[in-house]
Amino acid sequence: MPHRLCPRVLRLAALSLLVAAAGACSDDDDAGPSDSAVPGDGAAADSAGMISDSGSATDAGVDVLAAEVTRLAAPLVDVTGGDPARAVGVAVVVVSEAGTRVFGFGAPRVGETAPPDGATGFPLGSVSKVFTGLLLASAIEASGGTVTPDDPVNAHLAADIRAPALGGVAITLEHLVSHYGALPDFPDNMTGPRFSPAADYSREQLATFLSGLVLERAPGSAYAYSNLGSGLLGVALADSAGYADYDTLLRGELTGALGMADTGTRVPEFVSRMGDRLVQPYRVDAASLVAVDISDMGVLAGGGEVISTGDDMALFLRALTGLDTFPVAGAVDRALTPVGPGAGVSRVAYALDMVTRPDGVVLFEKAGLTAGTTSLISLRRDPGVGVAVLSNRGGHVEVQGVARSLVRFVEDL
Repeated sequence: MPHRLCPRVLRLAALSLLVAAAGACSDDDDAGPSDSAVPGDGAAADSAGMISDSGSATDAGVDVLAAEVTRLAAPLVDVTGGDPARAVGVAVVVVSEAGTRVFGFGAPRVGETAPPDGATGFPLGSVSKVFTGLLLASAIEASGGTVTPDDPVNAHLAADIRAPALGGVAITLEHLVSHYGALPDFPDNMTGPRFSPAADYSREQLATFLSGLVLERAPGSAYAYSNLGSGLLGVALADSAGYADYDTLLRGELTGALGMADTGTRVPEFVSRMGDRLVQPYRVDAASLVAVDISDMGVLAGGGEVISTGDDMALFLRALTGLDTFPVAGAVDRALTPVGPGAGVSRVAYALDMVTRPDGVVLFEKAGLTAGTTSLISLRRDPGVGVAVLSNRGGHVEVQGVARSLVRFVEDL
């Protein structure tokens, strides 16, 4: 897809000369609004392993960007797996008017030395919800009015699944995408293992749970984060559009249109095709990292089961930031429109938190945590800048500071 090149080449050239003279930025450099949460360089970076770097940007700012990404991201990684505070492998995706870059640090798994690259697959956890949100926005905009945000979800579900209501107030599509559906975080009839409790969760189990659920508050009355709600939305969108499951919906309506060939869910065909390109997830167990399986959400896949690569996430970010044109007119604008107050943030859009910086710039963000992986996307529009940080360690909260700092750094280039 086409992109616009940044016109500020002379300034970028000057900055690249500064990098050649001074090396990477020091710990004292201003790295943006979350600098206190961002690791600096130093001894920790020595165990980061090899670094990969690929992308389409060609102006002189790329050397400056590479130095800053390395300063921020290399300390997140210990390729040996010996430090439970750090990941074995991390990928960083940066998109802007200057182009696209994908950086890799460490390795996909302990015992390997080649770093992750743009084709390495990372489970995204709850960043999957942003895909589901964009699928809803696309369905609304493409429907000519036959699908609306205020539609009851039951109008789009097959007859075997019925969502509850309270006091005559039904759960709507927009309630689900914004966590206003009054549903619990997870159903209580999951039977999966401890670190993947929704594994193999079926339509039958979902139908049984919802049939006996009594809502504690009216839908639309308050924000309450719900993996169940996001997963139910994915089921409804697939049912309504005639797809067998969320994976085929995702490929048929979103990733195929964007050229994201290496994005899918934990279905056997996709996992087999990706093979060793998939990272090994690691959870923290006391003072060590322990390998765990890729997260499985069963029929609730739209709430947290999407797997993607750095290259594909670059395409996704370019669509969300407006750097590239999304195939369904109006869908991205709808997905970025605030729906209501969030939890700990001023507003929530379609599965995206809206964070207003002190300078008034609004960032759209979503974090994803599974037992063994962490991901975060942070983006802004006008000018479009987007960053994704993907880690194969669970609970790796430091990625948020890195993502926010890189957005600020790139917009200042």
